[in-house]
Amino acid sequence: MRDVGSFVLLACSLVACASPASTRDAGASADASTFDASGRDAAAFDASDDATAPGDARPADALDVDASQDSGSDAGPTNACVHPDIRPAALTEYRMTWEQVFERAYPDAPGYLVPLGSFTPERSMSGPPSASMYLAIEFTALEGVRSRISFAPSQPIAVVGYTQYRPGTAFVSISPCPGDFRPPDPASDDSFLRNCRALITGETLNFGNSPDPAPHYCQLEAGRTYYLNVVFAPPGMLDGVTDSCDFDLDRCEVNSQPR
Repeated sequence: MRDVGSFVLLACSLVACASPASTRDAGASADASTFDASGRDAAAFDASDDATAPGDARPADALDVDASQDSGSDAGPTNACVHPDIRPAALTEYRMTWEQVFERAYPDAPGYLVPLGSFTPERSMSGPPSASMYLAIEFTALEGVRSRISFAPSQPIAVVGYTQYRPGTAFVSISPCPGDFRPPDPASDDSFLRNCRALITGETLNFGNSPDPAPHYCQLEAGRTYYLNVVFAPPGMLDGVTDSCDFDLDRCEVNSQPR
């Protein structure tokens, strides 16, 4: 059940309306990526990846959350991982490692698109309904490593067994807290609320450890654990019933290409 509400207005403040920062790293942007019919990014595809079949990704066992864990960024204040929109009670968490989802150690990824959403936990088209779940994908930031994830609307990806068109709008965040879906706040002192969350259909999210981060860049601390959190529900509507899938679908995904 799709509830669009103020979804489009939020997208402006998070993605398209951010000021570019010349030669420095930007935050989320609307950079276009070109993907071929098999779901491969023509610019990033390495022929050596073609022979690498995806493994069987499974949710990792839930880990205890340290409620004293701070925001992990020199640019933001200390915030405990305790909030109604962090690990929302109405949704089931599927915590997985970067390698489980993307078949490579962070920051690497295969040359083909990887669906994120209901399909991801079991690599199955009959995964959990989107309104009831979220992904928390764990990785460790590396010194001087700047990453980006390009997103594209859902399309079949034969190499991973993703066989349908199931588009939707994902709310994506990067945070030291798993399941951090606090609404964005461009005026917040917390850099994770300002720079590290976006409404995603076909944009690019830039993040990592940059020596010269732009004001809107999602800057991470090297050596620290973070989570790429993905949910298909509007911010503030994580009730286990509302989803942001198109066409009244119960399950949906967005395709992704880290690079």
